[in-house]
Amino acid sequence: MGRWKDGGRSLRGFSRATELGWSRLMRWHQRVRLGERLYQRPGPKKKPLENPAVLHQRLRGLRHGPCRSRGLPGVYAEYRQQISRRDLRAISREVRLEINRENLAAMVRIEWIVSRLIWAIDDLRVKRFGVQWNQVQDLGSRYKFRPGIGVGSRGAMKGYAVAERLGQLFDEHGAPLVLKRDNGSNLNHEAVNEKLDDYGVIALNSPVHYPQYNGSVEAGLREVRACLKERGARQTEWTWALGEDVVQDLNQRRRPCLEGRTASQVFELGKPLSEEYDNNKRKEVRNEIAALAEKIMSGFKESGLRAERMARS
Repeated sequence: MGRWKDGGRSLRGFSRATELGWSRLMRWHQRVRLGERLYQRPGPKKKPLENPAVLHQRLRGLRHGPCRSRGLPGVYAEYRQQISRRDLRAISREVRLEINRENLAAMVRIEWIVSRLIWAIDDLRVKRFGVQWNQVQDLGSRYKFRPGIGVGSRGAMKGYAVAERLGQLFDEHGAPLVLKRDNGSNLNHEAVNEKLDDYGVIALNSPVHYPQYNGSVEAGLREVRACLKERGARQTEWTWALGEDVVQDLNQRRRPCLEGRTASQVFELGKPLSEEYDNNKRKEVRNEIAALAEKIMSGFKESGLRAERMARS
């Protein structure tokens, strides 16, 4: 009993080598000698599940969130004689993932295929560095412009600084047709709105508490954060120094979504089309959007700025 027949190792030595408890090892050893199953599920034995398809359909009828399914305890109360709580949770997780995949596939997805026309702006707070990173990105090409950085207690770039930064980018690269932004106070500052009006840029705000609406720039900020981590930026002054270097590196990476081209290459391809949008054409687009938004608002029960933003979104 104390030694393996093949290798000659003692059970004590095997227990220490594998870090298996002695009592558990003895229990498994006894089951092997008696010809029983090595591992047995704890808890009372369950009856065979009569109709798995009915349970599957029952689970699909629950309210599923990203990580939880409401009503699962009630389903367990009905099937507790046929399935364990652990197995029910596992099946529920598969059903939840299946439904979430179906919902994602059914969603309307917008793909920006022309560069220079649609930009997005957002702030990223890098807590460990004490840095506020303001990033502007072209959505059609994933091209990232040089960052605007605020440090320490000053927080994110103020509205006047954001407006000045946008004006510099518009003068250097040409103004886009649309600028997507969230509802941050610095991004919706009066100075920013005046700058957008001066260049004929249409502001498109994300719905309240729905950052996924501006998901492209959110993904771009995650790239920036990952690139800073790769370069070992552990201090504020390093982050300042690496700012332009980081975005330049990201702009030169070949991307499958761009058919193997870089963001810089695709960004340059959109220049001829963007130059066609003079002030007259921008006014035409603005008027079309305003008319369409008014038509959509006519079907809303509420009115005001919130309804207007919902319609424009």
